[in-house]
Amino acid sequence: MRANRIAFDSLSTLLMYSNLQTVFRFLHVFTGRVQSAEALGLFIVDSTAHDNQTMSTLRQLFDGEIEVREAEGDESELRVKGVGKTAGWQSL
Repeated sequence: MRANRIAFDSLSTLLMYSNLQTVFRFLHVFTGRVQSAEALGLFIVDSTAHDNQTMSTLRQLFDGEIEVREAEGDESELRVKGVGKTAGWQSL
């Protein structure tokens, strides 16, 4: 496990106040610095708040993604995509 970790909550808020091109440029530099520090970065975005083009643009910057969804009842599920083998939905 990496010693250095950074969490950015949330890219959706950033996109509310700035355009996609500016956010992309900022994140390109920022993720480069996270990588240079050999850190683990976690960037949170509400995919339902953005169009497919925005999400595709953002995905270019990251190694993978963790999707979370509500399941039946009060449970949540997640799946990991793009890092190793993509697994199916798993209960949290």
